[in-house]
Amino acid sequence: MLYPIHSIVVIDDNPISNILATKLVEYEKVSHKITAFQNAEAAFEYLKDIVLFDPEKFPALIFLDVNMPQMNGWDFLALYQNLPQENIDKCYLFMLSSSVSDSDMEKVKQFPCVTDYLVKPINKDMLQNIIGQYFTQTFSS
Repeated sequence: MLYPIHSIVVIDDNPISNILATKLVEYEKVSHKITAFQNAEAAFEYLKDIVLFDPEKFPALIFLDVNMPQMNGWDFLALYQNLPQENIDKCYLFMLSSSVSDSDMEKVKQFPCVTDYLVKPINKDMLQNIIGQYFTQTFSS
């Protein structure tokens, strides 16, 4: 089976959000590989390793929570934007938050590597819109 997205990364400190996103991707048959992290530092190390050892496997889609302990989404973006541009250009990164904070929506504009800001939780309609807009016009569930 061909999947529209070769690899997805979810970064959210809430394990239930990660499980829901993973199950949604599996149910919708969007990707054969989804990797979830509860810790932004670990996610960044994972991406750095991919860049160093197997850049072709850099994820095509990243969902990044804004509010997390230790390294939050903004801290992650500060590091992420320094990864090689050819990797960033092949990846759509969506910031996720349970709030509709105007300051967060403004702040996200400072990061050209961010595709859009979405309000959690990720649902079927959101996922299908992302697939249709960024990956393929033929996706249907």
